[in-house]
Amino acid sequence: MTEVLTLSEAARIVRCKPQTLVRAIKAGVAPGRLLSPGGRSWRIPRAALLDWLAGREPQSAEAEPGERE
Repeated sequence: MTEVLTLSEAARIVRCKPQTLVRAIKAGVAPGRLLSPGGRSWRIPRAALLDWLAGREPQSAEAEPGERE
């Protein structure tokens, strides 16, 4: 199962303010999504966040563990 972070948890990993991370997510630069349209609760997959920080392309969430290269 994929570990999912709250906005605050992800911002601590990135070492930025949560609002800075929200701007990056909204711009399509960082991974993440709202739980509901118009909502305020963001969730960020930990693996995608770490890939983004490392400059790697994120792995597909739909891929089975054995399918990733």
